[in-house]
Amino acid sequence: MMLWALALWACSSPDPDALLRAYKLEEAAAAWQEQTGRTLDFGHPGVDGLARRAAHDPTITCAEIERRAAPARLLDQTPLQGRKTLDLSFPSLAPVLEAAFDLGARQVAVGRSKNPHEREVSNGGDLEWTDGRVVGGAETRGAAAALGAHVDAEPPPRLVTIAMTDGLHGEPSWAASRVYFTVQRRDGLWVTINSITPDAAARWINFADYAAGHGVEAARTRYGANPP
Repeated sequence: MMLWALALWACSSPDPDALLRAYKLEEAAAAWQEQTGRTLDFGHPGVDGLARRAAHDPTITCAEIERRAAPARLLDQTPLQGRKTLDLSFPSLAPVLEAAFDLGARQVAVGRSKNPHEREVSNGGDLEWTDGRVVGGAETRGAAAALGAHVDAEPPPRLVTIAMTDGLHGEPSWAASRVYFTVQRRDGLWVTINSITPDAAARWINFADYAAGHGVEAARTRYGANPP
């Protein structure tokens, strides 16, 4: 009886991806929330371009839009006031992003400052966030390493904001801790500029540095394993 009821619900429940392909965004968001319990924000800059592509690109689904928008949402939560100077440097971003997951992170994001002469996003390319464009995001250690390697190989010319959280997309912002810091590439090193969470950011960077030389378990013993 329960299986029959579940099958009946599945048949009667609207398909959010079908609604997305029909560009019925409000209905798609409602169906997605009913199906997953999570909110999908089609109003975010750049997401509309992705939604329009869904009609002819089967890879653009509600789940893919949620994944692509997740780092933008995390970066958008960066407080605009209260930043403090942070004076640290490190050679590579990849180990730092990896270390976030050793500290209990479930998501990292990298964003760059926007060039004032750049055109607005309209085709579903790099999504915007409050201070610029999203470089990428990751929800696994391996993906974080790949993202860091990409940014190390092609460092943006302007400021770069790094973020981590122990929450996941779709969860209330108050339900998770977040760490942010800003860096710039100078003479082959990533140099920190400032942070809204300087103590936690310093712990994150120092953890990564210590883990590189002594191993993750030794770094956990020295710095702890809980999210900053």
